[in-house]
Amino acid sequence: YSGIAWGWSERPEVLNVVSDWDGIEGQKTNVKVPTKILYKGDQIKWGFDIPPEEKPLQWFKLLLLRDQDMVPPYMDKGVRNSVYLKEAREMLTKLNKSAEDVVADYLGLLWKHLLKAIRTSLGQASVDGQPFRVVITFPAIWPLYAQSRMRQAAYTAGIMDQRHGGETELSLCPEPEAAAIAVMDDFDGHPVKSGDNFVICDAGGGTADLITYRLENTTMWEMSECVKGAGKLCGAMLVDEAFDQKMGAWVGESKWAKLADSTKREWKELYWERGLKRSFNGADREYGLTLPVQVVVKHSLKFNMADIASTFDEIINQIIQLVLEQIHKTRQRVRSLPKAVFLVGSFGQSPYLYSRLQQKVRKVSTEIEVRRPPQDRAWEAICRGALLKAFILNRHDGDFVMRADIVSRVVRTSYGIAMIEPFNPDIHSQEYKLFIAALDKECAVNQMHWYIQMNENVGDQQVIRLDWSRKVRSSLPHQRFTVTLLKCDLENPPRRRNEDVRVEGEIVCQVNTPFDHLPQHTNRNGEVWKSLDFQVEMKLCGTMLEFAAYYNGQRQRALQVNPPFAASEEGAAPITPPYTAPPASPPPGQLDLYSLEETQISRITRTSPRLMNGHSV
Repeated sequence: YSGIAWGWSERPEVLNVVSDWDGIEGQKTNVKVPTKILYKGDQIKWGFDIPPEEKPLQWFKLLLLRDQDMVPPYMDKGVRNSVYLKEAREMLTKLNKSAEDVVADYLGLLWKHLLKAIRTSLGQASVDGQPFRVVITFPAIWPLYAQSRMRQAAYTAGIMDQRHGGETELSLCPEPEAAAIAVMDDFDGHPVKSGDNFVICDAGGGTADLITYRLENTTMWEMSECVKGAGKLCGAMLVDEAFDQKMGAWVGESKWAKLADSTKREWKELYWERGLKRSFNGADREYGLTLPVQVVVKHSLKFNMADIASTFDEIINQIIQLVLEQIHKTRQRVRSLPKAVFLVGSFGQSPYLYSRLQQKVRKVSTEIEVRRPPQDRAWEAICRGALLKAFILNRHDGDFVMRADIVSRVVRTSYGIAMIEPFNPDIHSQEYKLFIAALDKECAVNQMHWYIQMNENVGDQQVIRLDWSRKVRSSLPHQRFTVTLLKCDLENPPRRRNEDVRVEGEIVCQVNTPFDHLPQHTNRNGEVWKSLDFQVEMKLCGTMLEFAAYYNGQRQRALQVNPPFAASEEGAAPITPPYTAPPASPPPGQLDLYSLEETQISRITRTSPRLMNGHSV
């Protein structure tokens, strides 16, 4: 399901959650709309407007992840081959569309519906004459490239189109962060006491995402991440899939298989999705399901508690494990237990999940409370929090209600650059030793400098800018050179580039100095080398890490970035060509030369790394 909410900066206390949707039988009232889309001829139908006899495309948002990233620890083995995900991939192939294409189409429909809701409430002039700030949420476990694909989809959807009211500003926000902000608002800034920790568990349809926060200041509503967040593809989708499999066994495989898919979908929506799935609480009693009339075995089925629980338990056990790991890591890192676990999201409404989680958490400590907002507020927490996040980004001094903020975050992935440095036999392996003519010395190649490492605490808007140099002998094609950004998902990233270090993207730099005017150096063999001295800056912008290069003091526009997260201008559109996967990393010891006449870059250590906050840059 998807949800949208809107508000006006002049009245930030009013949060409007859209609850009216177009349906096949007229207006439908619900705080969320199904994330389903149907392509039929020239028509596109979505949400509640899809007839039950039609098979829509769903779960496409999860396919923004590359297949190779659908592996543990983000999901159990075999989940990548989920029946639902397999069907979604097959439908994308038949439609000749990418997941990003479909996300863009769906976002476009959602956006038009939102504009219609605002027009109905405030009038056409408000839509035309006011600037927009848009916040889109995403699963916290998504890597940067998946976030960038979502951002690109928003541009394609028309959300960032030029308007008379001014430029639209777009931000992305992790779903558990949005939920945390909503919880802060629900409890007027006091979900726990100042200095205490709390866990946000966003259990949704596709993923479960968790982040543990420390409440730093109840007056300013400031929070900091305690430990690295966690998440997994273990949402309600997999409970539905388990239910499908169980029904075949309960009714009889042949009879269930013969039932028309449209009949199954309609029956499941009525009796499972809106019925037993939402109401099951684990009580030890008999449960009944009225069967479709086409199933002639019997009119209804009777189950005991264990039968129904078996459809939930595998997925719920994974969510519980994620929560317990967050509690354990918090105790290890800050020497104290969280005071509460807040359960939100569509699957977070499940009374059985709540009951099971509460039992397990009490075994760790009776002082940790498991809390869940009332039904609709738990379900709409993400879109309410996203709206509040937009107010936070747009706040004016004195807007007390909008003071909630994340002041520091724990990094989930290490990011850095491969470099050469003078060879030192005490620390460098011989396999990386190479004589570099441009420097007239033996150097170690493919050495890593990590701008930021996993589990580090980084303040919001913190900037790290380092000086680098590259030597070249001939003019650059199109007066450009590239800097390759690398990443590693290990707890302790290696000093040298190896198979665990992967390409995240490229920053393209435009050289505005004629080649003949570049500083030059002549080596002992009389070879003339030109120097390209530049800087690469990393900045934490909310949830996004932004990397940009500076040449001659000028910030470089990212002309080619895979993924396009290093755009040089705030609000600048990403590149228009579709995303292509970055090239594989070279094997250990293989030179990462950008051309036969270029060397790897080397650090200029004229100063120590500069740490600045965004307000002083």
